[in-house]
Amino acid sequence: MPEDCTRRFDNKVLVTAGNWEPMFHRIRGGHCHTNEQERYDHEHSEEMVRQLADEGINLVLMHFYKGIGFEREKPDMEDTRRFIEVCHRHDILVGTYTQWGTFWNETFPDEHPDAMDYCQRDQFGQPSLYSETYFSYHRNRICCSSGTFRSFLKEVVRYSVEHVGTDLVYFDNLGQCPCYCDRCQKAFPKFIARRYPTEEQRMQRLGFSELDRIQIPFGAYWRPITCKDQIADPLVQEWVEFRCRQLYDGLADLRDFLSGLEPQLPMGINPPVLYGDNAPLVWGADWPRLLQTTRVSFVEDGNVTQVTDDGRLISQHRCYKTARAANNSCLRFHTPWVFTGDIEWELVALAEAAVLNDGNLGLVKSYASIARALDSRQRQYIKYFRDHEADYAGVEQLSEVAVYKNFESLSWSWLQVWPQLTVVEQLLIQSGAQFSYVLDDDLDALSRYKTLVLSNMQCLSEAQTEKIAEFVAQGGGLLVTGETGTRDLWYRSYEMNGLARKLGREIDHVSPTTFVAAGAGAAGDRQVDPGHVAATGGRWQHGKGRVCWIPRVEMAHPLDPPEAGQLHTMIHTNNYWDPPANWPELLDGLDWTLGDGRWIPMNVPSTIVPQVSQPAGGEQILVHIVNYSPRAQVEGLTLRISPSLVKPSAAAWRTPEEPDPRRLDLEPADDGASVALPTWGHHGTVILS
Repeated sequence: MPEDCTRRFDNKVLVTAGNWEPMFHRIRGGHCHTNEQERYDHEHSEEMVRQLADEGINLVLMHFYKGIGFEREKPDMEDTRRFIEVCHRHDILVGTYTQWGTFWNETFPDEHPDAMDYCQRDQFGQPSLYSETYFSYHRNRICCSSGTFRSFLKEVVRYSVEHVGTDLVYFDNLGQCPCYCDRCQKAFPKFIARRYPTEEQRMQRLGFSELDRIQIPFGAYWRPITCKDQIADPLVQEWVEFRCRQLYDGLADLRDFLSGLEPQLPMGINPPVLYGDNAPLVWGADWPRLLQTTRVSFVEDGNVTQVTDDGRLISQHRCYKTARAANNSCLRFHTPWVFTGDIEWELVALAEAAVLNDGNLGLVKSYASIARALDSRQRQYIKYFRDHEADYAGVEQLSEVAVYKNFESLSWSWLQVWPQLTVVEQLLIQSGAQFSYVLDDDLDALSRYKTLVLSNMQCLSEAQTEKIAEFVAQGGGLLVTGETGTRDLWYRSYEMNGLARKLGREIDHVSPTTFVAAGAGAAGDRQVDPGHVAATGGRWQHGKGRVCWIPRVEMAHPLDPPEAGQLHTMIHTNNYWDPPANWPELLDGLDWTLGDGRWIPMNVPSTIVPQVSQPAGGEQILVHIVNYSPRAQVEGLTLRISPSLVKPSAAAWRTPEEPDPRRLDLEPADDGASVALPTWGHHGTVILS
């Protein structure tokens, strides 16, 4: 591995091609052409590497270990080792695909006769199979609690680092179905005992103190435990935390092992997240927690960048901004655009990734079409982003708004919280609000933002509400919706809203349908008349800051009801990704809490979305803009820029089609400068200095 590969991923525009299927899997998985060996050989050739380099690709995710068998796969691993040597000569990094979550029951036990001891078991004691999507009856799911399997996997990783020369260790298939194996059955009571070591603590948490008969929660065969849409049962809550901790601990163990081999070598993962279901319950995956172990993560949620026929903007803000909050970036397909040849949408997806994803453009092609030449316009955009790397990779995204979300609210009351949060996020995206995520307990750096948004974050601890109230008292804005603050982190109801009390108001928590805000009168009496709330707008001053509390977010498209035979938590697709029906009320409240409105306001609903960034060590402010309607050129657009962001003396403009900067005229005004933009297509950048 060349020494200069230690600089591999930081401050770098990444352009990835994927080729992670070895020959065995192509044949056994039924993914073959009649000339598959010829195709395979070409994909590993120096000719292929030269083509990738010419197209601007600088990262390949290559096959290494698929779970078929370590010794059985070594010939394919040798192909990858030789491929890496060629790639390094052409300044291309190579990550190695490593199967985390399954083994092939037809081959793997030949090398490991004890393989079935690694296996996840369902509540009936049967091996869990990788069949919920792919019907892969020949692949058994692995329980991540198995120390024996992790020891084996460490040797696989060691081989990839020391012999094959990988630049990135990438783990696939992290989803952990509910497991009832003997290890988990024994480990769960011990987990409870460590968390609540005294009888008093267990009584407070569970209502009983005896742990010798605790069982892992389960349901009926026709109604599995993963169907729950609300988790109030404390033992189920502890079980979800147990599973998320298992997966995190397993990854952290591999991260630490990898660091001992090569301290600069990054790790990537592919967890089942953002599918629209309750990932901690269904898959034992708490994504923000897992991102503490990694540098990149794959996201296969199926939410393809587009504007749908009915006008919904489907963007990757939730994916990319969550990753950035954990100093990660995302790898993702731009399918179906990569395969359909719909280049206009592909260019939008590339621009969006460059702007929001720390310069990581994601996968521009994969093994099914890796030899297909990229379109000339794809190559033009890739070249543009790499030529202007400092404008995209390693930049700081400047945010006026923080959106807070925590594990407990999204896990215990997922069905109520997730949809409400999603549509409020949609409003922020389409109104031009500059926002970043604040996750879980990371509430100590709120002072960098002007306003905090809490969208139906039901579960808040006393410590969290104190930090939020202090942020407002010191001059911050707060936009609150729904039942935020009605429960503690164990999902127990506060008699009066915990957050509101810290903010000098009383809010009755009666029920989700009769939730009303009330102002405290001079004599301390509670006013719970909804007409009073409407008249005051639910706004008040707290210390130096402003609070706007909106009791209801009205969804433009209500969720579909659960099906009668639902065997899984509800999967909320992007069918409801619209700004809320009462978006003017919410947007007016946001602007009021900001004091002087948004930095770069857009009309709502807008499919033109700005992102404000600042290059590392630079004084310029960049306003990257993405047009999500690629069939139409943008004409006559004028941006208004708030003086609270910047008071520029000069402005310039460039696009992938016109990379040389063009001077723009600034029109000063009391409420900020205005900049009229020339006609443009998918993406452009305003450079303010």
